[in-house]
Amino acid sequence: MFGLHNYTGFVAASLISLVDQAGLMLVGKSIAGKLARFPRANVLGRPLVGLGLIGFGGKLAENQR
Repeated sequence: MFGLHNYTGFVAASLISLVDQAGLMLVGKSIAGKLARFPRANVLGRPLVGLGLIGFGGKLAENQR
């Protein structure tokens, strides 16, 4: 009743997601390693990331209306 062909789409999507997330993790780790050499990057980056998150939250709240 539940053959293997019923799960091929799920497996393919899972593998694509796994590869995508692994790639994002490796790119992020590489960028973090390069930015670690610049102490001011942390001082400047945190407020910028905070503003980005606030803006993203505002955009999500606006789309809920």
